[in-house]
Amino acid sequence: DGTRDSILLLEKELEDADAIFLACDKGNRKGIAHFPKVISWWSKKKGYVRSACIDADGSGSTSEKCAEAIELSVKKFRNTTIVFRGQCTDSGGGGVLQSLADALKQLNLTAEEYAIANCTLHALQITFANPVKEVFGEGGLGRRNVMQLIHFVGGMLIRLRNISKSIGTLGFFLRQGV
Repeated sequence: DGTRDSILLLEKELEDADAIFLACDKGNRKGIAHFPKVISWWSKKKGYVRSACIDADGSGSTSEKCAEAIELSVKKFRNTTIVFRGQCTDSGGGGVLQSLADALKQLNLTAEEYAIANCTLHALQITFANPVKEVFGEGGLGRRNVMQLIHFVGGMLIRLRNISKSIGTLGFFLRQGV
């Protein structure tokens, strides 16, 4: 009932929507695929931008599969036709940038004028990543340097925490950060 009520309330808000945009990102945490989809729109009544996460259902790994997942998500709105005026995604994997826009267009989910923006957080990380690589070296399989040591220690701590769940005292100390 809560999901249905949320969709109905969102449909009511979208009645005065001017220009609906989409932000999405594929992810996989602990083996569980997810594909959160957030819509934003200009509310003519309220005079400001509104946003809502429509769901975080999974998707395939291609832009076509991601577009199909978006189509399924907007089909939940039975009394509102959603046509996107633009999108913001990251730049990695499927379901991104121009390839996603093309796949959405094939499903008639885009307006004639359609804006595409990429997430700049990844670009900001490069500001720090390049100097670190210059000083410590590039990480990767078969390399023995600081970057691989950091990766190894992180992986080792995760394994120790998993093992410690069944080992009393060691588990206690690992949970305390000792």
